Amino acid sequence: MSERDQRQPPRWPRRAWTEVLTRNILYKLLALGMAILLWAYASGDQAARGPERVFDNVPVRSEGLKTDLFPLDVPGSVQVTLRGNVEGLAASDIAAVVDLSAAKSGEASYPVQVYPPRGVAVVSIKPARLTLRLDRLAEKQVPVEVTLVGQVKEGMLALTPIVQPSQVVLRGGESVLAHLSRASVSVDLKGGSALVHESLPVRINERVEGAAAVQAQPAVVEVTVPVVRDRPAKQVPIQAVVTGSPATGFRSGVVRVEPETVKVIAAAEILAGLEKVATEPVSLQGAQGKVAATVRLVLPPGAEALEPQQAAVLIEVTAALPVRDFSRLTVKAENLGAGLELELKPAEVDVQVAAAGGQLSGLESRDLQPVVDLAGLQAGEHRVPVKVRFPAGIEVERVTPSELTAVIR
Repeated sequence: MSERDQRQPPRWPRRAWTEVLTRNILYKLLALGMAILLWAYASGDQAARGPERVFDNVPVRSEGLKTDLFPLDVPGSVQVTLRGNVEGLAASDIAAVVDLSAAKSGEASYPVQVYPPRGVAVVSIKPARLTLRLDRLAEKQVPVEVTLVGQVKEGMLALTPIVQPSQVVLRGGESVLAHLSRASVSVDLKGGSALVHESLPVRINERVEGAAAVQAQPAVVEVTVPVVRDRPAKQVPIQAVVTGSPATGFRSGVVRVEPETVKVIAAAEILAGLEKVATEPVSLQGAQGKVAATVRLVLPPGAEALEPQQAAVLIEVTAALPVRDFSRLTVKAENLGAGLELELKPAEVDVQVAAAGGQLSGLESRDLQPVVDLAGLQAGEHRVPVKVRFPAGIEVERVTPSELTAVIR
């Protein structure tokens, strides 16, 4: 034997190692299983023999809820009694769960499952089951209403609040949303004397059962309350300003404004000559159907504020009808005050009318009567709108000019 061979330890043959590992394999597996059982027993024994502790208000969360369902009830909390290594534990360390993966729309009872930390056993859960109501998920767009609380400083005036966005989307149970028509915010004026601007959470009508679970998107809106000096005011009509032309083969029809009037706050001398307030332009360019827009009102020169500050404009756009023009129709004045004299400038207008079928062929000038209403107007110079009385089935397309100057003496 060489010197090198003497230094190396003898190697076991592969078969020898295999024989050592497989010899008495059954006993070896049995010993491993007993070790695991002893460990489990020791852990369980620690939980079984440890002190008990009651945890109140353990929050319960739901899991597995289908995307087309919405919970009308919040799971809430339960009382859990634990035994074992409970020292230092808090209610937030305990997982209490209601599995809703198999739930359907309606009311049902669901078991509460509690998953304690290692070395802790569950003794009791009160209540062990929770009754929850589920509904089909729905969405609904509603306006946001503002409630003003308190008063502004004496001598000041709070105007209509402006909300951005003015509408929110409610997300919740279908049966609950059917009873909700609006959302709300509350603004405290706090005796202020300047503009109030706040970011406020949206509230849902708490009196409707199940409304507490409804979510608003967005959940917060911007509210501005203009505050101005309390000055003289005058209620005047709102005139919609319309630009552009409908698509070929279509025509613009009735123009509606909501509200129809606006309160203008200004010095008395400015209000005396103020007859109307215009809207920002509403475009009809290329329109082929109804046009609806909410636009701001244009503050007249010298005026301090408007109440409200915006209006909704709705314009009917319909298929074009045959038209016919009537020129130099004499305008009739109505409701002129007793003892007053009138001069209209001009005293005649041109009228364009439209009608379906053959109604236009038999129409004569005497069938159309342009009029101006002078009710309540005193001596002075006034701008008054012209209205036309016409037979049924006829539509007035255009009056030129649409307003006259009424000089009352």
